[in-house]
Amino acid sequence: MPLDETPRDYERGPRRFPLSYNKFKTCCQLGTATIVLLVVLRMCLGFHFLYEGVWKITHPEFSAEMFLLQAKGPAAPLFHAFIPDLEGRTRLKIEPMVNHEETLTVWREKCVGLDRGLRRARDVVRKPAEKLRDDLKAALPDFGFNEEDEDSKKEHDKLAKICNSLPGAIVSRFNAFDDGEAATQVLITGDFNDMLHGVIVPADPERAKPFVDAWNKIKKDAVEQFAAVDARRLKALGIYSKYANRLDAAVAQKGPAVVAAATAEETRDEVSEAHKKLLGSMKQIENEYLAALGEAYKEENKGEAPKVGGHIPGDMGKYEISGRVVTYKSKDKNGNVVDREVFRVEDNITGEWYTDTWNDLLPATVKKYGLDEVQTAQAAVATRAAKDALRGYIFENYEDIEMHNGSRKRHDEHLAGGNRGSEFQKKRTYDEGMKLRKEATGWLKEMDAIGSAHEEALWGILTDEQKAKGGLPTGFSMLDLINFAVTYGLTAIGICLLIGLCTRPAAIGGGLFMFSVILTQPGWPTIYPHAPPVVGHSLLINKDFIEMVALFLISTTAVGRWGGLDYFAENWFCQKCCGFLNKKEETTDAETK
Repeated sequence: MPLDETPRDYERGPRRFPLSYNKFKTCCQLGTATIVLLVVLRMCLGFHFLYEGVWKITHPEFSAEMFLLQAKGPAAPLFHAFIPDLEGRTRLKIEPMVNHEETLTVWREKCVGLDRGLRRARDVVRKPAEKLRDDLKAALPDFGFNEEDEDSKKEHDKLAKICNSLPGAIVSRFNAFDDGEAATQVLITGDFNDMLHGVIVPADPERAKPFVDAWNKIKKDAVEQFAAVDARRLKALGIYSKYANRLDAAVAQKGPAVVAAATAEETRDEVSEAHKKLLGSMKQIENEYLAALGEAYKEENKGEAPKVGGHIPGDMGKYEISGRVVTYKSKDKNGNVVDREVFRVEDNITGEWYTDTWNDLLPATVKKYGLDEVQTAQAAVATRAAKDALRGYIFENYEDIEMHNGSRKRHDEHLAGGNRGSEFQKKRTYDEGMKLRKEATGWLKEMDAIGSAHEEALWGILTDEQKAKGGLPTGFSMLDLINFAVTYGLTAIGICLLIGLCTRPAAIGGGLFMFSVILTQPGWPTIYPHAPPVVGHSLLINKDFIEMVALFLISTTAVGRWGGLDYFAENWFCQKCCGFLNKKEETTDAETK
C-alpha cells in the first residue's frame, strides 16, 4: 500500500501530506555548482595541511615548542605542560645539598699527576729535535742564507730563530698536554714545518733530504709518544670517572641525612652519625680508587704501583665541622698546617635532571653498540667531563640564578594575589613573566648545549659499523612525540583530503587540530597579550575558527565520494564486503530454517 494513501477500509481519499514527506530534504537538493565548490574546498584544505606537513618534514629543526610556548588564555597551562620543565623550575631549583667538588678536584689531580711517563716521552722527541736544530742552523749558508751576507742576513736570522724555537715548541706541547691528536696537529703544522718545506726544500732539495728525513722521524716519534700518553691518560681517566660516579652515588644516597643533620642547627660543631656514615663510604671508595689508579700506572713505575696518598682521613677524630664545612688539619709541601676540605653542605643546584639522564645513557650506549674496553673508557670519560662542565657552569652563574629564583618567587606570589583586572596590570604581569622566562631560557640552553656536546662526544667514539645501528638511545620526550604527531598527522590529513580518501575521518582530525590551535590563541578581548594588529581584529571568530568550521562541514558531506577515491573505496570495497556479509547471513538463516 502506498504511504500516501489510507487503508481501503477507510474511504477518506488521499492525505494532503504524505507520511514520509520531508520538506527540508526536498527543498535542499545540492546543485552541480555547490558540489564542485565543496570538492574545491576539500582540496584547498587538503593542500594547506599537506604543505604544512611537508614543510615540517623538510625542516628537521622544526619543533612545536614555540607554538606551545605562545599559548595564552585559560587553556595555556594545558599546553605548557607538554614542555618538560618549561621555566626551569626543576632544573634551576636551589636546595641544600652536599658539595664534594673539592674531593673530586684532588682525585682528578692525582689521576693526571701520576703519569711519570710524560717526561720520558718528551725527552724521546726533544733530544733529536735539538740535534736537528743545531745541524740545520749550521747548514743554512749551504742553502744561500749567510749571516755575513748583508742581503741574506735578515732571512738567515729569521730562519735561525725558528730553528732555535723547535725544541721549546716540542717541550711546551708535552708540558701542556691535554689531547694527543690536537698536540700532534699543532706540531705538524708549526713554524718549523712551514720553514722546512716552504724555504729550505725549494732552495736545494738534495741537501734538504737528510733534514726532511730527520724531521719526519721526529714527527713519527712524537705521534707514537703522544698516542702512548693518550692511552695511559685515557685508562686513568676511565678509572677516575668510574669511582667519581660511585662517589656521586654515595653522596646522593647518604647526603640527605647529612643535610638534615647540618641544617638542624645553624652552627653544628660535632660530627653526627650521618656525617660518619657518609665519610666512611667516601673513604672506602677513595681507597679502592687509589688502588686501581696505582695498578694503572704500575708499568710506568718499574713494575711497582706508586704510593698515592689519600685526601680523606680514615680517623673520624681528625674531622672538624665549622658551620656546614667538613675539614681536617694537614700539612702542605712547605710544612705549614692548612685546612683540607672534604665536603660542605650548601644551597646549590644539584643538576640531577641532566646527570641522571647521562648516567642512564652511558650503559644504554655500551649495550646497544657493544663498545669495547677502550670505547667504554672513552664514553665514561666523556660523561664525567660533561658533569664537570655542568658543575662549572652552575658555579659561574649561581648568584644570578639565585636572584632569578627570588624574582620568580615574588612573581608567583603576585599572580596568586590577583588584582590584575586593569590593562596596565595585565601588561606588567605578562612582561615580567616573559622577562623571567627569557632569563631562565638562556641558562637552560647553555646547560642543554653541554648535554648535546656530551651526545656528540659519545657519537664520535663509535665506528661506522656501530653508527649503522642507529642513533643514540636517548629515548623520546613528550615534545618529541608531539613533533612527530604534528608533522606526520598534518601530512596524512592533507593527503587524504586532497585525494578524497577517508575524507570524513581526515576532516574530523583536521577540525580537532584547528580547535587545539584556537585554544592556544583564543580571540577574546580580555585575554592578554592581544593579537597583533597585522592579523586583523576579531571576536572569537577568526581565520582559524572559520577553517575549523569548514573542516567539520566537509566531514558531514559525501564530498569524498563526489570527487575522490572514496567513490571507488565504497563501490569496490565496501559494497563487496557488505554483499559478502549479507550472503553469509542469508546462508546462516537458511541453514537455521
